Amino acid sequence: LMKKLGNLFALSSSFIFLLVVFPLLLHSAISDAKKGRTDFAAFYSAASFVVITLVLSFREIFRHLYNWYAPDVQKFVVRILFMVPLYSVQSWLSLRFHGPARVYIDTLRDLYEAFVIQSFVYYLIELLGGEDRMAELLGKKEASLGGHGWFMSK
Repeated sequence: LMKKLGNLFALSSSFIFLLVVFPLLLHSAISDAKKGRTDFAAFYSAASFVVITLVLSFREIFRHLYNWYAPDVQKFVVRILFMVPLYSVQSWLSLRFHGPARVYIDTLRDLYEAFVIQSFVYYLIELLGGEDRMAELLGKKEASLGGHGWFMSK
């Protein structure tokens, strides 16, 4: 019952956003463009695509959380998938807030980007069998395989 209710909620909220919010934002963008207010037109048209991005990415994130069968791997996938809504909202807010506020918005995005890069490395390590298996595998390799060229050595 809960699975059906969750799917019904996900579908209905997606349709509401895509069939109600998106056309309203697009209509506002077109009417502002006709009035010559191109900055607001760009803001509203970008907002309509942010809504689509949020709906689709959160749908994918919720599907990963709902089908939580490999938590050691999926936690990294969910962290990586959160980059899509974060980047879309950041880009949208950067259209509206110029100057000092943009520095803070970009800083938050850059911090999360560094976190995602770290999560991607851990994701790859987890896919290859975990830290212990990787250490064991790399311990068996010859030391000459990790050698660098003459321009990188001391």
